[in-house]
Amino acid sequence: MGSDILKRNNVLILDINHFKQVNDTYGHQTGDAVLQELAVRLEAEVGSDDIVVRLGGEEFVVVMPDAAVEDALAMGNALCTRIALAAWQHVPVTVSIGVAAYVPGDKVGNLQSRADGFLYKAKANGRNRVSGN
Repeated sequence: MGSDILKRNNVLILDINHFKQVNDTYGHQTGDAVLQELAVRLEAEVGSDDIVVRLGGEEFVVVMPDAAVEDALAMGNALCTRIALAAWQHVPVTVSIGVAAYVPGDKVGNLQSRADGFLYKAKANGRNRVSGN
């Protein structure tokens, strides 16, 4: 993906908090169901132009084309709240989210790396929250 595609995009990286405990406590079948349901919920929550992709494991990426960073941060906060309040196979689920906005000259790796750094900052600051620029 070239940098032209990234212009005016914001990237959100979401990670399910303590997902290993979900698998260890409720089993991998329940863990898989949670991952599938999160994908469906994310698709339903984000805008029609936004792109949702499973990055791997329990991490998902949302790309918000032509969105202001304030809108991406607001979306992240809304997702944290809605996911925490949802019924999840009787399993408590929360996410931490890192948000990075395109900076002129960015490459995919730079944008993803910054979003990932903000994700770890959100986790370090207590989880079930958003951190970004």
